[in-house]
Amino acid sequence: MKKLLLFVLCFISLQSVFAYDAFIDGIYYNFTQASKKASVTSGEVKYSGRVTIPEEVTFDGKVYEVSEIGADAFFDCSSLTTVDIPNSVTSIDSYAFAYCSSLTAIDIPKSVTSISFFAFEYSGVTTIDIPDNVMFILNYTFFGCEKLTKINIPNTVKTICLGAFYSCINLTTVDIPNSVESIGDDVFWGCKSLNDIVISENLRYIGKRAFSFCENLKAITLPKELREIAESAFSGCTSLTEIYCQRTTPPLLNITAFDNVRKDECKVYVPSGSLSNYTSAEGWKEFVNILEIEQWEVAITAGLGGSTTINGSSDNSLSVDAGSDVVINMIPDEGYELDKITVNGLDVTSDVENNIYNISSISEAKNIDISFKRLPMYLIISHADNGQVKVKVTPDMSQEVILSANPKWEINTVTFNGVDVTSEVSADGVYVTPIISKNAELNVSLQSKIATWINVSSSERLRVMAAGRGKMKIEGGVSGANIDIYTISGSMVKSIECTGETIELIVNENNAYIVKMNDQVVKIQM
Repeated sequence: MKKLLLFVLCFISLQSVFAYDAFIDGIYYNFTQASKKASVTSGEVKYSGRVTIPEEVTFDGKVYEVSEIGADAFFDCSSLTTVDIPNSVTSIDSYAFAYCSSLTAIDIPKSVTSISFFAFEYSGVTTIDIPDNVMFILNYTFFGCEKLTKINIPNTVKTICLGAFYSCINLTTVDIPNSVESIGDDVFWGCKSLNDIVISENLRYIGKRAFSFCENLKAITLPKELREIAESAFSGCTSLTEIYCQRTTPPLLNITAFDNVRKDECKVYVPSGSLSNYTSAEGWKEFVNILEIEQWEVAITAGLGGSTTINGSSDNSLSVDAGSDVVINMIPDEGYELDKITVNGLDVTSDVENNIYNISSISEAKNIDISFKRLPMYLIISHADNGQVKVKVTPDMSQEVILSANPKWEINTVTFNGVDVTSEVSADGVYVTPIISKNAELNVSLQSKIATWINVSSSERLRVMAAGRGKMKIEGGVSGANIDIYTISGSMVKSIECTGETIELIVNENNAYIVKMNDQVVKIQM
C-alpha cells in the first residue's frame, strides 16, 4: 500500500514538470511579480552535469532574487552531478532533488531554513550538512538515500519527522543534538548499518518503528527527559545488547517496542536506586538482566577568583555514572588565572588545556581542589612623545603618583583611563588614582611655561581654534616645524609639517586634543 501511495505521489508530482515562466542561461524559472522572487523549476530538458544557480536573474527588464528551489526542480535528473546553491535561497521544496542518482554531494547554504518532503528521496548524496537555521527535518526528506553514510544535524532542529531517513541502509553514524525533543515514526527504519548514535539529552518521545531493523545497533542510551517509547520503536534490532536508561522513572514503553530483541541477553542499565521501578514496569520487566549503574560523586572545592562547572552543571558536586567521562571547566574571574588543580590530592595542573580538565571513564569518587591567583596588575604611565613606564601595583588599592616637570615646563593635562583628572592633581604634583582592579593607564602631557615664549614672535606663536563640526583650525607656527596632534589620552592623531599658512583638518567632535609644536603645547576642547 505504501509503495502504491509513493507511485501516486510521484505521478501527481510529474504533472507540473513543464510549468515555467522563463528559461535563462540554462535554468528554468517561475517568477512572483509582487515579491520580485524567483523559483528554480524544471522544463523540457533535464538538468545534467554542473548547474550554478545565480542569486539574481533579470526577466522582462526586472531583477528577481532567486529564493527557492521549487518542487520537482531537479526531479529524476540522473546525470546531474553538482548544484551550486546561492545564499539567496531560503527553501528547498518537495522532490527538488529526488532520484538524482549521480548527485553525491551538495552544499546547502546557511540561508536555507526549510527543506520539504521527499526533497532528496533516492538521491545519490553520501553526506549532508543540514544548515543551522532549519528547525524541522520533514517527512521522508532523505527517504531511500542508500549511499548516505553520515548526516550532520544542527542544534536548531527540534523535530525529526516521519520517515526522514527511512531505509538509508548505509548510514552508520548519527549525532542527534540536544535541541531535538521528538523523533517521529519510521525515522531510521531499516538503517541496517547504523552502529553509533548519540541521542539528544532533551529527547522526550521516540515514535513508532523509529529504529526498526537497525540490525547493527549494539547499544543505545536513553536520556533522562525521555517519557515514551512507541510501538516497535526498536523492533528487529537483533544486535542490541546494551540499553542505558538515565531516567529513574521508566519511560512509558509499548509492549512491542523491543520485539525481536533478545531480552534474555540484552542488559538494561538503570540509575542507582531505580531497579525496582524497572523490574515492575510494563515492558521493561520482560528484560531478564536489569542492573543498576554504579555512580561516583565528583565534588569540587574552589577558592576565590573564579567559578567551575562539572559536565556543564554549576553544582559543587555531581553523581555520574561509572565509566562515563567528566569535564571540569574552570572559569577565572577578570584579573585572575588558574593557580592549581588537584584530584584526590594529585596535582594535575599540567594536564589542563584552555582551563578544561577531562576525566575519562570515571571509576572512583573524585575530590577536586581548585585555586585561582591574581594576575599581575600594572599602572602604565605614559607621555605623548616619550614612551611609557609600566609599574606593577597592588590589586584593589589606590596608587599615589608624584608628577613633576623639568624647569621651564609644567603639567598640561593628566588623564586616568581616558578621563581628564588634571584638576585632581595637587599643587605639589601628587595624584592618587582610584582603586585599581585591572590594568590602568595614566597619561601625562607637559607644556612649556609662558616665560619661555618671550623670544617667540607673534607670527611663530601656535594658535589653535575649534571652527565647529569637528573642524580644527591651526594658525601661526614655525615654518618647517612638525605640528603633532594627540588625543587627550596621548594617542597621536596626526603629524603635519607647518608651512606658515592656516591649516584646517577634521577631528572627532566632543573630544579634547593636545596640539604640540617644539616647546609650545595647546589643549583644545572640540
